[in-house]
Amino acid sequence: MGEVVHLISSPVAIRRRLNELQRVLTQRNETIDSLLNKVHEESLHGAAAQTLYDDLLKEYIGQAGINQVTLGDLEFSSDLEVKVDKDGEITLVDEDE
Repeated sequence: MGEVVHLISSPVAIRRRLNELQRVLTQRNETIDSLLNKVHEESLHGAAAQTLYDDLLKEYIGQAGINQVTLGDLEFSSDLEVKVDKDGEITLVDEDE
């Protein structure tokens, strides 16, 4: 079996490595903070677009009628659903109301 050789590092070498890793960690943390800020900003923009979409879809339904709404339209809505009764009558269910 081979002999285990212990590498001896000087305090100066260890200090250099610590300083190098501090720079790496600082860069990584700055990158992570920047990305988290971007995610937060995109989330706010997405929420605003979602509200606008839902409001516009309600307006469209009010003007064109529920029969003109497609499943694709409803797929993007966050607060609307339709119900179909046994007679085939379609009604809009608004969770906000």
